[in-house]
Parts: sequence; structure tokens; C-alpha cells
Amino acid sequence: MILYLGSNGNIGILDFLQDEKNMIIKKLSGEFYLKKFVIHDMKSLDHYTYVVVDIECLRDDEDDVIEAITAFRTIYNPKLILIAKNIENALLSRIVNEAKVYNVITSSEIESIQEDIMRCLDNEEKFKEEIIKHVRRFNLRYSFTSDNTKIFVAGVKSKFSATKAAINLATFLADIGARVSYTEANESGYLSKIASYYGFKDSSYKYVDYYYNGNIPLNCSFNIIDIGLLNEKKLKIFNSSDIADVKIICGAAKQSEYEPLVNILEAAGEDLNVVLSSSSEKERNTMKKLLKNNKNKIYFTDDSAELFDTKDTDVFMQILRERIVENKAMKSN
Repeated sequence: MILYLGSNGNIGILDFLQDEKNMIIKKLSGEFYLKKFVIHDMKSLDHYTYVVVDIECLRDDEDDVIEAITAFRTIYNPKLILIAKNIENALLSRIVNEAKVYNVITSSEIESIQEDIMRCLDNEEKFKEEIIKHVRRFNLRYSFTSDNTKIFVAGVKSKFSATKAAINLATFLADIGARVSYTEANESGYLSKIASYYGFKDSSYKYVDYYYNGNIPLNCSFNIIDIGLLNEKKLKIFNSSDIADVKIICGAAKQSEYEPLVNILEAAGEDLNVVLSSSSEKERNTMKKLLKNNKNKIYFTDDSAELFDTKDTDVFMQILRERIVENKAMKSN
């Protein structure tokens, strides 16, 4: 059973649920002060499953809206859904971050609002993840110079070195607010094992969208494409400036990898970012000497980094420094 507080113009927006979900809807239309309604007027809501509130019908100021929503979550059992088209970003951010309410529908078209209501009912966790991801983009410290930047990541000897670097790069970018995807464009099958172990839901984890079978979405700031071991077959794609915007080659700072690394660097050309994991300063110094005549950029990462780790933030920031801009207003804070 649903209780709906709505404006007169939107009073029928939930009627479709009576047919599709066989849900009983009690409607209250008009103008409301939510704080007074929640704290003083409502005796019991426990016989409702959901309370849906159209923010357009509220007359509270912003602080009172937050106080009312917080009180609702503390006092009552039903789940709260807010219809909030044309909501200010500041209020939306407070609802999500302060009041911890995530079923906030910001769509403006009736059909889209109804679709989002169904998603709140059927897949609340997925909707929560999406609204958090949406809010995280407000007042971010960083912005990004272009969309759909394709970053190709390849390994020298180990397939997993490329996978770990690619996933950690994606995690870093998501952490600073980028829309980011990871694509498994190799035959290793690591992604399904990682997803099973970490419990990915709907192929999304830690605000990164994961894609199998080489699929690359078009709505991201960055697409991380893990092509696995860089062999002769993959070199043509890797070397194509029309496809790859940024190229990263991953390996270990060990003398045993020096020869295969040099062979790959010669075949892959210039303008590469070479990322070598190391466990000691001695390893790094040795590899620097061996590669002193190489013209590509060489970076060293922490060998102890795990999957979804952000230990190597500084390295990733250096690689993408021309594509990540620190916002001056946030920097001054």
C-alpha cells in the first residue's frame, strides 16, 4: 500500500501501479509542510509499504525538508520515494548525503518518472548506486577535458598485470568523479572470476561499469580497455591513434622482463606510458638504468597494490594530467 502526497497537477502519476503492481494507493493532494506533517500530524504509517512525496507540493524551506526526511527515516518503517523534478543540486546533495534517502527521482517527463518509480520498487540497490553516482559529480574537485577517452592497457608477460592496472586506474578515475567503464577485450576470462569473487551486481562495482566481450559504451568520460597480453595480433589496434587515445604497457621492474619489454616497446612505437610494478628502490633503479635510452614515459607502481586499490593515484594522475583539470574554486578550499 502506498501513501502519496502530491500536487493537484500530478495526482494521477501513480495510477499505473494499480494495474501493473496491484497496489492500493491513498492520495493526498494540495500543499504541505512536510516537517509539520511528519512530526506532528502523522500518527502511524506502518500499514504503508511506501510513502511517495512530490517535492513540488511542499512549502518547507530546505532545512525543514532535510529535518523532516531525517525524522521520517528515524520514526517510520515505510520506504520513502521523492519525486523531485527541477530540484536544485544543493538540495539533492543534502537529501542523499545528509538525510541518506536515495529513492530520489529527478526525471521531468511523466513516462520517465514512472519508469524510475518502477526501478525504485524493483531494483532499489541499483537505483541507489546510480543516484549516489549522479550526486558525486556536484562540486567535484576535478573536471575532464573530453568524453569517451579510450585508454588501452596491455601486459608484457602477465595478463593479470594489465588487468590489475586497468581496474585500479578505473577505480581511481571513478573515485575523483569521472564516468568510467572497464572493458575486458581479451580472452583471459579474469573479469567473470573477479566479479564472482567480489559480488558485482549488474556489472557495476565501486562506481565503475564493467563490460565483457569487448563492448565499449559511449557515455563515459573514460573507457579503460584491457587487451591483455600485447601480441602481434593486437599491435595494430594498440598502435592506432584513431582508436587509442592513451596507451599503457604494464609489466614488472624485474630483469627477467627486460628483454620482452624492450621487444614490445620497439614494436609498439613511441608515445607510450610504461607502468612497472616494483617492490624495492633497487628494482626501480636497475630498470631505470636499463631503459635510460628509451623515449617513452616510465612510471613505477607499488607491487603490493591489490585490486580496486588507489595506492598509485600519483602515477595515474601523471599519465592523465592533460585530461584531468583541477577546478580552481575547489582547489582554493
